[in-house]
Amino acid sequence: MRVLLYLVLLLMLANCSQKVAQLPGKPVAIAQDVVFFVKNDEAVPDARITDITADKVVVTANVKGKTKIYPYARTKVLMAFTKAGNYLVMSELSADPVEAKRQLNEFLAAPLRTDGNDYLIRTDPPAVIPTRISLENSDVIAYATSDNTAASVKKNALSAILYKDGRYLMLNPPGQAAPVLARLRQQLIEAGKPAPAPEPPAVEMKSAPIPEPEPEVVAPTRTYTPRRVAKPKTMAPPKKEIMVSMPPAKSGSTSKSMPKSAGSLPKKP
Repeated sequence: MRVLLYLVLLLMLANCSQKVAQLPGKPVAIAQDVVFFVKNDEAVPDARITDITADKVVVTANVKGKTKIYPYARTKVLMAFTKAGNYLVMSELSADPVEAKRQLNEFLAAPLRTDGNDYLIRTDPPAVIPTRISLENSDVIAYATSDNTAASVKKNALSAILYKDGRYLMLNPPGQAAPVLARLRQQLIEAGKPAPAPEPPAVEMKSAPIPEPEPEVVAPTRTYTPRRVAKPKTMAPPKKEIMVSMPPAKSGSTSKSMPKSAGSLPKKP
């Protein structure tokens, strides 16, 4: 009974896979959760990979308004897109179930890109062209390059286009586009990073010359030489005059007093 029910679910999924929003020879850009399968590049719209184990992938799909859950072998699922325009290629997933589940959750939670760019996925040589599409028809895309130069590319040179609004356009069969998308993953991540701000020009710092100290103005020192003062001369005390009385002179002579120098003694008579 379980086997029969499983076969019925597979049949319903196979019928559902024929309703992909892409027409042969005329691909259409869509913003939708889609799971692509290896066999015949089949795709299931309104479906997401919701779980993963070491060997199984769980796909949850909206079938006629009802949620259906289908387990598949990992080798049968090719890749998946979300309506935010992000993709996951099964070959990118780790063989470790824990790491693979982390990668899956990161993919499911990834938001819409906000850098404002469309991304052209070139097939040969593989390259990511971040740009802003100015004109598009069934054969050619006109766009502006990063330096605002007008350019164009034929759609047959591209594997896919990832639009800034979340839509995506598969221009090659999924089996051919998936390896190119996986290979360009890192380029796409780098292209989506904001451009670094230009560094300011280097300014050479020159040290201001250290001024030489001005010579100190020193007032001339006046050497004071004391004048030699002459010692005052010792004045000899004035000589005292001593009056010596002379004996009376003999008659006929005049008596006179003779002054003598002070300190002179009278001669003896």
